[in-house]
Amino acid sequence: MNDKNTGKEWMSNLVVLLMGIISTGIGLVLWFVLKDTFLTILLFNSIDKWKVPAADQFSFLILGILWLIFVFIVFHYYNKGKQTGRFLSLFLLITGLQSFLLFFCESIMIILDKGILSNIFLLVSEFLLGCIFISWSLFIKAKRKNHNVSAKI
Repeated sequence: MNDKNTGKEWMSNLVVLLMGIISTGIGLVLWFVLKDTFLTILLFNSIDKWKVPAADQFSFLILGILWLIFVFIVFHYYNKGKQTGRFLSLFLLITGLQSFLLFFCESIMIILDKGILSNIFLLVSEFLLGCIFISWSLFIKAKRKNHNVSAKI
């Protein structure tokens, strides 16, 4: 009986690790997209061309530090959510918010005519994935209030 609990705990730790890797991977993509969006906004606002390399390097550094903080926070909340049974709704909420942030950055790039309009499929899919994941997360949270669903790992 103890082996079953150990196996279940090992499997839940593996799922938390895999979902954490997915979230941090999306966060890594966001790091570079946010940096490009920041530079596009700066160049669109006619910043001095000599200040662009410094802004590029500082934005890369600051966003890298924020990404590392995000990694630690995500793994902490995923482990905490695993224990309380809120892991799935938390993962869906974080992934949905990341998808919306990608949508927002891509929209800014297209609006400022620096992005490729052929990425409209990617833009629409990011928006739809964000809507689906967040609504699914809220659905699980609402069902949990009514004690109808158990999403414990």
